Amino acid sequence: MKVIIDQLDKLSQQYKYEEKVLIVDSYATGNKIITAFIRAGHHAINLKTKTVKQLATDLVEQFTSETKHYLDDAVGSHFVYTVLKQLADQHLLTYFRGMEVTPSFSNSLHRTITQLRLAGYASHSLNKQAFISPEKAADFEWIMADYEALMAANQFVDDAALIKQAITLAPTQDNTVYMLQSNLPLTKLEHKLLEQLLPDDTIKLGLPNILGIPSPNYHDLRAISWSEPTPFSYLYQLNEARQKPDLFLSTSKTEEVEIKHIFEQIKQSQAYLDESVIFYTKAEPYVTIAFQLMEKYQIPITFADGLPISFSRPGKLVKGLITWMKDKYSVSTFITLMNEGLFDFPEGAPSKTKISSILRDTKIGWDQARYHTQLQLRLEALNQKIAGATSDEQLEYYQKQLGDVTWLYEWFVKLFKHLPVVEAEMNYRGLLKGIEKLLKDYSLAVSALDEIAKAEMLERIEIILPYAEASLTSYDAFEKVTDLLLSLRINRSGPKPGHLHLSSYKQGLYGSWSHVFIVGLDNRSFPGTPSENPLLLDEERKQLSSFLPLLQETGKENVYTMLQILTLTNGQVSFSYCNFDINDNRTVSPSHLFLQGYRMAWDKPEAEFKDVKTIDAPLTASDIFEVKDYWNRILAKDTVSELDAKLMQYYENLPHGIRAEQQRKVDAFTSYDGMVAIDEAIYDPRQNKDRLMTAGKLEQLAACPYAYFLAEILKVKPVEDVSYDPYAWLDAATRGSLLHSVFETFYKSLKRKNEQPFYASHKALITQIAQAHMDEYKQLQPPPSARIFELEREDIMLCCDIFLKEEEAHGKDYEAQEFEYTFGIGDTVPAKITLASQETISVSGKIDRVDKSADGDYHIIDYKTGGTYSYAENDYFKGGRQLQHFIYAAAIEEHLKLESGSVKESAYYFPSTKGLGERYVRKQDDHLRTNGHDILERLVDVIKHGHFTMTDDVNDCKFCDFKSVCRRAFYAKETLEVKQIDQDAVGLQKFKGIRAYE
Repeated sequence: MKVIIDQLDKLSQQYKYEEKVLIVDSYATGNKIITAFIRAGHHAINLKTKTVKQLATDLVEQFTSETKHYLDDAVGSHFVYTVLKQLADQHLLTYFRGMEVTPSFSNSLHRTITQLRLAGYASHSLNKQAFISPEKAADFEWIMADYEALMAANQFVDDAALIKQAITLAPTQDNTVYMLQSNLPLTKLEHKLLEQLLPDDTIKLGLPNILGIPSPNYHDLRAISWSEPTPFSYLYQLNEARQKPDLFLSTSKTEEVEIKHIFEQIKQSQAYLDESVIFYTKAEPYVTIAFQLMEKYQIPITFADGLPISFSRPGKLVKGLITWMKDKYSVSTFITLMNEGLFDFPEGAPSKTKISSILRDTKIGWDQARYHTQLQLRLEALNQKIAGATSDEQLEYYQKQLGDVTWLYEWFVKLFKHLPVVEAEMNYRGLLKGIEKLLKDYSLAVSALDEIAKAEMLERIEIILPYAEASLTSYDAFEKVTDLLLSLRINRSGPKPGHLHLSSYKQGLYGSWSHVFIVGLDNRSFPGTPSENPLLLDEERKQLSSFLPLLQETGKENVYTMLQILTLTNGQVSFSYCNFDINDNRTVSPSHLFLQGYRMAWDKPEAEFKDVKTIDAPLTASDIFEVKDYWNRILAKDTVSELDAKLMQYYENLPHGIRAEQQRKVDAFTSYDGMVAIDEAIYDPRQNKDRLMTAGKLEQLAACPYAYFLAEILKVKPVEDVSYDPYAWLDAATRGSLLHSVFETFYKSLKRKNEQPFYASHKALITQIAQAHMDEYKQLQPPPSARIFELEREDIMLCCDIFLKEEEAHGKDYEAQEFEYTFGIGDTVPAKITLASQETISVSGKIDRVDKSADGDYHIIDYKTGGTYSYAENDYFKGGRQLQHFIYAAAIEEHLKLESGSVKESAYYFPSTKGLGERYVRKQDDHLRTNGHDILERLVDVIKHGHFTMTDDVNDCKFCDFKSVCRRAFYAKETLEVKQIDQDAVGLQKFKGIRAYE
């Protein structure tokens, strides 16, 4: 920068009082040059920086009185989207026929049209011969003509129109002293304006010469004025280097360590933050890492490219709202959104936990209407409970519940007034206005970043609303909103005093920092892979204008830009890259620029990439910035580390965790493996007759005592969300309940008529019953689409068909007696099962059907509406996992006061498209009953001794609700096996004995 500052000072002294205008590519560049100039101790009168667009704007505003409406990029892209939709619907496109019209495609095409217009073209003057096909030229002409018509109809002026008008107004003589930034990127119209405005002897700031690589070779105003080379000028011509720059190179295993290493260097050098800059070759993950460290440790950082709007609470809210709407207002999605703290709930609102509980308990699932109906049903139920309250405590409890549900009901009523119903076709304006209202009234903003994000999105919505008249598919509407709002970047900033600056290297020219850090110098990120823009190929660009950038040259231009930055740097420079890709699990090679830096810094002109790989690449930060850095350092060492006493005192749970880990590795069964000091009087059902057991609980105990302990002793309950699935209507449990209800209603109807099932006669009846039940379920839980409903309807009707055909054959020997027979549920008395020890346990349950054979024997039916995977002809008990057939046989005999042995058979019956009417019959003979009683006795002994071991079969874990809290996967297989044969643990022996029963 010294060369430029000296040149600028000389010009300021030469033209001390004249107006001096430095023409730059951006205001950020101008600010950096002026800041460096002032920091160097210079000052100037009447020195300004302007872009070409600002020069054009000044001329138009100076010489015309008409008000200009400048076209915003968002509106321009929206116009292109509208044009493409209309032309596609009218079948007027040929080259682009069949192309999906998306926001991304519209944005790309808008940028291309803007480039063509700035190259001096309009729809009527387009050079059609430059395109690879007449069809492509014709499509561009159509699109540009309609786009221009939309601009004219809405009285907009874009950059091209502005500069064209400025060209007609530019004075040929001007007393202003103009200076040009070297290597100034210009469009054809911008160049034409400057040619007319500037004198022939316009001053151009020089850039240090770069040797060893081709430089841009322009013979117009874009030409570069060269100055004396600096040390980095010789990076690609090492044999002529006169002095070595202050260059440091490093690598790391992660980008986070790469950034933290830079902080270490700044800390060690004791440099001020505003004397340092980090240039990246790709924004992510560097921007995210820097932002997280800034937020966590209050490090002042400025971001040249800004931050993704999703880093703010309002941005997250909009992103979550779109997901919520796509999920048809699913409760589980709303709860996730709420728990992130994005809604601004008014004072007096129930807690988030309470809101989650209410929404889950009311079984809303999804759909706007169900929030209304299900919460209303809850209010009605609570009012009934208040009316029937028998104590002040009950009354107070129900009134508090009523207040919470009432608040939530009214809140959702207000909310849904503004949010659209998600349908196949949606009004784009209505969707935007709904999001606008939520941002204004419901979005929580607790920081300056939040306020900026909120204002930016509201401003963007206001800009687009007048033109958002289209009716779009829900997919297109959500895509457009996502592109419009969530693509925004906020809090863009130039360098500030006291702040570390983070920027793309492409914006790095003319900065004055004494410490420059360049990150991401791997071969995938820099200089980038040459590519083409399929909308406008390089061969077409060459034919159209020499001012259109050639994308195949991007890599060379990137290298040249980087070298320009380096040549202007006076202080220390650091190159770094991450040499490992965690996602792809593979090493990453450095860029050629990094290799050249290695050759220069180490004075090894012949070094190769293999030499660069000898640089140490740490996995962890060498300095400790946060707690995890300390632990990562310990974990990265391939040695056992002793934790000191101070650490144990600071982390009070560490000693407990260490002891737990040690105990889980010993051979004995311990309290860390499921050994519990149980209160038999409460939990042993032989002692506590009020403790009802069910077939499901006992089967869970047999499958995995630890899962039983979590569910029945600790009362741990998995979160049960009714989630929206666009490809399914009913989940397995709900579908099973529906079929159970259909079969019960069907048989009760036959019972009233004293008829046996007959396919030809009763096909219409069961179809009618099934349809009625489906219509009822449809009201309670709307299907995601008519097609999904029809697919599931066909499957349910097939199940009914299988059921009826099987029942016709089965009914020749059996007659149905009881349906959904309950015991121990509601007001019904539990059944008592006498064990081998003559002690009893109380059992509750519901038997799907009880049949009676022609011989007078009873037959129990249990409907299974899934597949037969877990069932086999000879596996009666399956190691205790299938007990229902035996328990229900014993229970109903006791409950109906039948003679022991009256139930001869129990059957698992599969009237489903997966089961195809299969029946697995269990003969309830003396041998089976003896084994069944022994299994039950052993199971309650497991409870008595408090030995709740984990299952001995990993297959039991596949569909377990408690996988997230169970540590079975952390045990070595051999260790667990040894623990489960501990001879001192009686409960374990009982459990292992159960597994012998197949």
